[in-house]
Amino acid sequence: MFIADGDIRTLSVTEPLGRRQQQLGTLGSGKQIRFGSQLPAGSYWLRIQYKNKTHRAIKRLKAGR
Repeated sequence: MFIADGDIRTLSVTEPLGRRQQQLGTLGSGKQIRFGSQLPAGSYWLRIQYKNKTHRAIKRLKAGR
């Protein structure tokens, strides 16, 4: 689960080598989203592009299905 800390233009989940696993749309500030339920256990990067053109990457670990 992720709670937006700003207005998000795009949100994507990638594996450590950069292959996109999931692409999510826009998300308003304070909104929450669940993602990755169909992904296997492992490490992933949540890559965020905000509407104000800033970027952020967060590492997430998934322990199991």
